[in-house]
Amino acid sequence: MLKENIYTESLDELQEFLCEFLGVDKLKIKVEDIKEDSILDIKNTCIVISKEKAKDIIETKKALIHEMRHQYQIYCVALNIEEEKMKDIWAKELKEDVHKYEIDIMNRFYIEVDAYAFTKEFMKERSDYDVIYSSEYEEVVKNYINNNLIK
Repeated sequence: MLKENIYTESLDELQEFLCEFLGVDKLKIKVEDIKEDSILDIKNTCIVISKEKAKDIIETKKALIHEMRHQYQIYCVALNIEEEKMKDIWAKELKEDVHKYEIDIMNRFYIEVDAYAFTKEFMKERSDYDVIYSSEYEEVVKNYINNNLIK
């Protein structure tokens, strides 16, 4: 993967790279006053990042990476991408409305664990930036990564 400086690469450049890397379409990015850090708004085909997170470029980029991974997960399920070993689990979780709950990564919704793990690995590979989550999140994410569940 091409190394970039996470501080200087523009959000647009990062999104372009992610689109090619993940094989997904570019979505509009909006900044709004939302309670979540960010959301993938499928209905309006956009990614919404909270005003709070948008104050920090690293947090904004982490949010973008996380939500684009969700877009990838949805593509894998919709297109029945057999090479993606988590596809069937994601399909099951996407049928449930996991977002009606307060998402707690410890509940191990794999679509969330995967998005956190992908963000961590992507930032490390792309920019040598070490994303550190809370101790509970770190343990779950590292287990996911160590079990080779990220494509």
